[in-house]
Amino acid sequence: MAEWKVHLLFDKLFLGKKYPHVHFFLDFLPQHRKITHNIFGLFLVKKFFGDEALKSAILHILLDYYGPGIRSNKKNKGTWNTFV
Repeated sequence: MAEWKVHLLFDKLFLGKKYPHVHFFLDFLPQHRKITHNIFGLFLVKKFFGDEALKSAILHILLDYYGPGIRSNKKNKGTWNTFV
């Protein structure tokens, strides 16, 4: 999982604006990956925060699964399928 500052940096670099509320929303629950790091979580972000925030949510999930600091091991294999 990427650190919060990395999520905000990617927002600024790729979207021109930071979306801290989106990252808080995606990470605030225990076991949050099972609940919000999937198509349902993206639907909720779009519904509550709009299209631009949806782009931030997509970046967030991609960074959490494939970003800096992610180790390639059996535990992480196949997680992309749960996202799509």
